[in-house]
Amino acid sequence: MVTPCSYVARTQLLGFKLLLLHKPQTLPTTENLAYFNGFFSASRSVPYTEILSRLISFRKFITRIQLTRFNSSSAIAQLSPAAQYPVSEEQAIYTYRKDCADGRFIDLNASRVVESFYNLKNDPNLACSFFTQLKESGFQHNVDTYAAFIRVLCRWRLDRKLQSLLSEIVGSKESDLGFDITALFEVLCVNSGVLIWVLDMLVKEYVSVGMFDEAIDALFQLKRRGFVPRIMSCNFLMNRLIEHGKVDIALAIYGHLKMSGLNPNDYTYGILLKTLCRKGNFEEARDVFREMVEVGVNPNAFTCSTYIEGLCSHKRSDLGYEALRAFRAAKWPIDTFAYTAVIPGFCSEMMRLSG
Repeated sequence: MVTPCSYVARTQLLGFKLLLLHKPQTLPTTENLAYFNGFFSASRSVPYTEILSRLISFRKFITRIQLTRFNSSSAIAQLSPAAQYPVSEEQAIYTYRKDCADGRFIDLNASRVVESFYNLKNDPNLACSFFTQLKESGFQHNVDTYAAFIRVLCRWRLDRKLQSLLSEIVGSKESDLGFDITALFEVLCVNSGVLIWVLDMLVKEYVSVGMFDEAIDALFQLKRRGFVPRIMSCNFLMNRLIEHGKVDIALAIYGHLKMSGLNPNDYTYGILLKTLCRKGNFEEARDVFREMVEVGVNPNAFTCSTYIEGLCSHKRSDLGYEALRAFRAAKWPIDTFAYTAVIPGFCSEMMRLSG
């Protein structure tokens, strides 16, 4: 059972963790973070009076921590993201808050927050707590601090937390954020892996809320920087565009991305076939099958049934049946959906002719 006293004590301990991060002379290191984590985990099963005595011991501990000073500016550049991505003095953000542990006010700035996230790159849970505590304290994150936190999330592939953060960014006004989202791309583009990962999830977030123009722009942000988007992002966007009746836009995106070096997979070709069949372009759809064979992509059950369904939906069940036989002869995978598309098509056409 968690008593109010033990809860307060653990809250104070989290406050001390953040105090260590915020104190200008006590940036987090592997050594003191290990001390911190051991101290915090040990406090869960001891009496409150013992926790208080440990707090006193800990406060003495942090007074002995000294910031390692580097004499070489190149060493700082290698170890410190604040040196690699400096925040100008004009951009520095200062916020004062009352610390939950001892009532003191702590001076924060964006440059030090960026460096703190760098030092927390191996402790994603503490980094997430740090980000949340900063927001709750009234700290105004800027593009550099958001980018620093995103790097930690990408490093540990924390997709849900990253998706939640991007959802928050997409749902915020530029005036509230203090920066345009394209500025975030500029900061993240120094690491292509992080940029591709973020844009992949950002496209999905835009599409999920119906912001197709923004999703397309985000996708082409990679192309403008010389990168090829992930095929999963392209498939997701094209498929949702088709579902919303934006067939021509989906085809245009496919053409542009293919010229950029995109390598379609079987699902991409299936989406393309669905697009062409809805438009009634069956000759072009047959060309897609030829292309698949040429590039070595084997048609799957989805691509075959999509083509057959498209023929039947345009009252060409006879061609759908011929395609079904041809696919079976070629030993391409056929599922029950292909048969259920042909049979009702024949029935409806026979009723139409007999009527």
